[in-house]
Amino acid sequence: SETPAAPYNALLKLANDKKMDSQISSAIVQLMSSRGVEPDKAAYTHFLRALIRDDDLDFATRVLGKMHDEGFPAGAATYGGIMEAFAAKQELQKAVQLGAKALAAEAVPGMGLLTRLLQACAQAASKEAGVATFKLIQAAGWEPDVEAFAALVECAVGASDLGLAMKVLQQLVQTCDTVQTETFTRVLGLCEEQGATDAAVRAFKLLQESGLEPQPDAFKSLLECARVGGDLQLCLSVSKQMIGASVVPELATFNLLLALAADKKAKGSAVELFEQMQATDDSKPDEKTFGAMINCSWACNDIKLATKYLHQMLDSGFTPPVAAINALLGSCKDSTHALEIVKIVQSSTLASLDSASYTQLIRCACAEGDMELGGRVLQQALHAGIEVEEPAVRMLVETSGALDLEKTMQILQLLMAGG
Repeated sequence: SETPAAPYNALLKLANDKKMDSQISSAIVQLMSSRGVEPDKAAYTHFLRALIRDDDLDFATRVLGKMHDEGFPAGAATYGGIMEAFAAKQELQKAVQLGAKALAAEAVPGMGLLTRLLQACAQAASKEAGVATFKLIQAAGWEPDVEAFAALVECAVGASDLGLAMKVLQQLVQTCDTVQTETFTRVLGLCEEQGATDAAVRAFKLLQESGLEPQPDAFKSLLECARVGGDLQLCLSVSKQMIGASVVPELATFNLLLALAADKKAKGSAVELFEQMQATDDSKPDEKTFGAMINCSWACNDIKLATKYLHQMLDSGFTPPVAAINALLGSCKDSTHALEIVKIVQSSTLASLDSASYTQLIRCACAEGDMELGGRVLQQALHAGIEVEEPAVRMLVETSGALDLEKTMQILQLLMAGG
């Protein structure tokens, strides 16, 4: 036989079918109450559908509670519908709180819905809601899948919680047979942001142990972590792996690594990096590259090697800074090396000597007592219209006076002729 609520239920169903405003459904329920007709489960279900459709979710949650109190427990689909609606409005905490109520009522939605809720938490970078949702999945007896783990990792990354990201990544590898490369790349990106070299190495190792091919961004993040951490050996290892995987580091990256090698006076590492560059087609040395190699060689007191890179730099069409040339001249132990540098510079139209260059050459000549060389250098400087520093001229005159009076006169004549 027909229940007292049946006619009202038919009206509630019709209002839903016609997608009428939820206020109409609310008026029908109020009419039932005024006439002493208690809503049954069907009436509540129709009413909830209307409220969810109109996004009146707080009211829907209260109705759900009343429905439960009156002995009409809602099913997982009803709880799930409201939870998804909350998630769509970015009210994630409310969705999670309702999920906890669903768990208590033994009406937890399926794994698919909870995973979607977890992904919504990831998109919103809501770590707290994400962790709560993950715990809800576990409490409901579901086994988190790769998508659930990946979403929780994304929550941690979005919240810049590297500790949580690494913990979940470890669980992911231990639990799932199939892992998404992008998940590792995201964690490595966070390691790069935080300069966490050790964590980056662990994440990259997990990636390789999972049998996956690192994405270009994964390599780049690890390499940047190694550079910021000042770990040259790791830099060399990673750059070598990148080239082997056809992911050649950018020229700017190579130059930063070479600058690090120069700072650390690590000539061997610099030479190895330079050779790696030369073996590629995409990252050929530029002005900064050669500058770093010259600086590193100079810092390691290998003037011969520095001179070699100076020559290569000019041959490649790049102009070396005069300061770099002068630094090399200042490091020369004898005039032979100094003259070799000068010869290289003067044979090119790209580089030039300045007052400091000629001054250093004169000092070198004086140190060896080679007044003929000193006179030639002074003559070249004056001919080029370059004024040699007074202390060097005085040193040249005094040294030549002590060794050779005739040379002293020649030098003085040069000075007078040069004004």
